[in-house]
Amino acid sequence: MRPSDCKAVGLLRLLAGLSTAVLCRAGTTATAGSITTIPMGGSVRLPLLHHSQEMFEVVMGRLHPYIGILAWKSSSPESPHWVNPSYIDRISFQRDAFIELRAVGPGDQGTYEIETRYYGSELRNRDWDNFELCVVGLYTAVLCRAGTTATAGSITTIHVGGLVRFPLLHHSQEMFEVVMGRLHPYIGILAWKSSSPESPHWVNPSYIDRISFQPDAFINLRAVGPGDEGMYVIEARYYGSELRNRNWDNFELRVVEPMSTPTVEVSCNSSHLTLNCSTVSGCPVTYRWERRSQDPGVGNATFPGAVLYLPDPGQHNCTYTCVTEDCCSSHAVTATLHCDALPRETRNRWAIVPSVILLAVILVVILLAVRGFKLWRNYAGDVEQVCCCPFSVGVHAPLSMVPDPPSSPSLTDEDYRLYQR
Repeated sequence: MRPSDCKAVGLLRLLAGLSTAVLCRAGTTATAGSITTIPMGGSVRLPLLHHSQEMFEVVMGRLHPYIGILAWKSSSPESPHWVNPSYIDRISFQRDAFIELRAVGPGDQGTYEIETRYYGSELRNRDWDNFELCVVGLYTAVLCRAGTTATAGSITTIHVGGLVRFPLLHHSQEMFEVVMGRLHPYIGILAWKSSSPESPHWVNPSYIDRISFQPDAFINLRAVGPGDEGMYVIEARYYGSELRNRNWDNFELRVVEPMSTPTVEVSCNSSHLTLNCSTVSGCPVTYRWERRSQDPGVGNATFPGAVLYLPDPGQHNCTYTCVTEDCCSSHAVTATLHCDALPRETRNRWAIVPSVILLAVILVVILLAVRGFKLWRNYAGDVEQVCCCPFSVGVHAPLSMVPDPPSSPSLTDEDYRLYQR
């Protein structure tokens, strides 16, 4: 698949295990033994990796439950001799190249098998390849529940509700049997014989809805819970002429709670913003902040750690995203910069301005009132002094201040009375 064929490229963090998925309009080539992510409406090519100069047949089907899709014989190479009617308008066969499935929809998500059956003189009976498709919305990044592959002889950590794959590392051209069980105490889970490869000949009833077997590939355990934590053994028992009796691999599972969605707290002061990211997980978590900017002078950057200090809160064109990763999954949350370019203390200072203005007005009113009161008192004192004058009309002075009447013989009694008034 060429990069020029892709309209958009998204890096998907799968819930169990990390994988990279590319969303393309053109045909995506599936990879045997892994998950291939494809957009709705797209096409996928399942490669034919096995062929022979002898007579052989190619059969394609879908698993869980098995549904036959296509069958082709080398004796009539022009076209498949049988195609499932529900796929006849969407399937095509290219000899010695690939099988193409077009107009993929959500119902096409699942596991597919391509089997090559040989009818010649070669010392082999069949080959097969398994492909798993994850169908997503066009140009949207979603989480596909991929399987975590357990490693023999070590501890494999998986979150609750996830899927784990136990690889089958031992097989033979002779007759053999694969037996899976859980230890301490031993509980049988599954048994499969190469003489009847279509499906296991025995499955523990308590696991029958959660276990699946892929010959020469892996054993899937789905919907893992806390009760599935412990030690497992996969044993291969050989019944042929080879000089060995059995091989086995031990696997240890650790089941943890899935990581919670991170929370981001933003605190502000006059000099900087503080971004704090936190989450809860059953295993160690790594934190980092990713800055994305539309300003060429600022650029993108990554900062390790859960806490980020921003000395310049006025960068409006920047977004800051907290990315958390634990042993099984990852999350990303973009912070909302509540303070923008105006820190909280600055906003508080602006909020004080109206109060200062109001206080100034009150002080001016008080000063004017005091000034007016003083002026009134001074005026009242002047009036009082004027009213105390002995010659004021209508005001009677004390008797001691009234002068004696003039001793003039010409002053009559009527004049004297008027004088007293």
